[in-house]
Amino acid sequence: MILMKMIARSVLSLIVCLPWIGAGLLTYRTLGAAEGRAGEYLAHAAPAQSESKREQEIAKEKAKAQEQAKLILDRAAQSANDIQDDAQKAFALMNIATARADAGDRAVATSSFAEAVRVADSIQEQPREFKKGQTLMFIAKAQAEAGDVAAAIATATSITTRGTNSKDWALAHIASAQAKAGDVKGAMDTVDLIPDSGRAFALMLVSARQVEARDLNGASKTTELIQASGTTFKTEALATLAIAQAKAGDRAAAQKSIQLALESAKALEDRNPDLDTSRKAHALTFVARAHAETGDLTSALEIAETLKGSYKHDQVMASVALVKLKGGKMREALQIVDELGDGVQKSKVLREVISAHLKKQDCAAARKVIDRLLPMLEKSEALSEMAATCLKAGDQGGAADAFALAIQNVRAADVLYDENGQLCSGPFDLRLVVRARAEAGDEKGALGLADQTSPFVKAVALAGVAEGMARRKTQTATK
Repeated sequence: MILMKMIARSVLSLIVCLPWIGAGLLTYRTLGAAEGRAGEYLAHAAPAQSESKREQEIAKEKAKAQEQAKLILDRAAQSANDIQDDAQKAFALMNIATARADAGDRAVATSSFAEAVRVADSIQEQPREFKKGQTLMFIAKAQAEAGDVAAAIATATSITTRGTNSKDWALAHIASAQAKAGDVKGAMDTVDLIPDSGRAFALMLVSARQVEARDLNGASKTTELIQASGTTFKTEALATLAIAQAKAGDRAAAQKSIQLALESAKALEDRNPDLDTSRKAHALTFVARAHAETGDLTSALEIAETLKGSYKHDQVMASVALVKLKGGKMREALQIVDELGDGVQKSKVLREVISAHLKKQDCAAARKVIDRLLPMLEKSEALSEMAATCLKAGDQGGAADAFALAIQNVRAADVLYDENGQLCSGPFDLRLVVRARAEAGDEKGALGLADQTSPFVKAVALAGVAEGMARRKTQTATK
């Protein structure tokens, strides 16, 4: 900066001392203009130099973070090598590959995904088990979300597990990932790989991604392609579209979509008197949610009344409570929660109440609500969010305590499939908590959580640490 000022002053001196410029030619106005241009140059050069320096610092930080993540993921891969169960090993390798992709190591991520597929293909299933199909299904979804669509489709189309729709589910999520990336045409090509009877779910996901991208016209056209075929997917897609249309200010279009959703729901005459399992009752919950979120609480409550005696009633009332909460009526929302009998729906609303308290930095109030949550993922998420809030406020001790409680809430982190072959949530929950701690900036604490004796738990946790670090550095770079 000093050098630049000296250069500017020298330029001004030269202009003043040039012998062929007449005395009357260089007026004070000319000199002032020259000084102004020099000052303007300095003013622009300083921020540009500062911005360039900041970009260099960010690039260095990102490179350092990527190297740290690579080392952590190498440790995770070493632990994965010690896993004896093929399903657990494939799941761990999938998480490692996802974290490598997040860290920018695409080539190694592709190799890790391929290894995960190879191990998954070796899974030995018992009769009426779906471990192999489900594992390959999750790998295909992860590959697509990492950007490797061709590999994802190859994985999905290789699924041959009978008695489950794992193949169709995988292709649906690949199409969803493509639509999210902006490739709607590619997404529709992937949908075409699914039999007609199974396309409704995929089209609903694509429509939802278009809604997220605010392409409401495109979403509407995609929704029109959904065949009811005895499912609730068309109703759900129309309800989601209606909410987005109302938010965009197109009340007429929103009302039309809600009406179409209601007609779609009423068409599901499944002759099932059990409201808890009736497809029609399930579809009506989406219509009620659309009514509630577009401001028509009266219509939402009318539908709730028809579902009394079932947990579907609680689903609708939870939607009403969330609308009340968004409108600043927390007391009314909590009154509804107190009347809910379904613990899942209670937790759904209370989770948002906790976030509302934490946005106001009121950790004490948030903690009281957390104590009301069931020992489910929502509780671990809420504790992780509270811990992150504590870290921002400089309360290291409070953050450590909250993260410790979050990890304690994770049940059976070393069990991926139970004795009946059913998928368990423990490993998923573990990864989310560890990732949240690293993303919040407590990488040392996250690594502490990953210090496990089980090679499966250790590999999944280390992958979560690396993924959280990558997310944090991405957020830092975009600020």
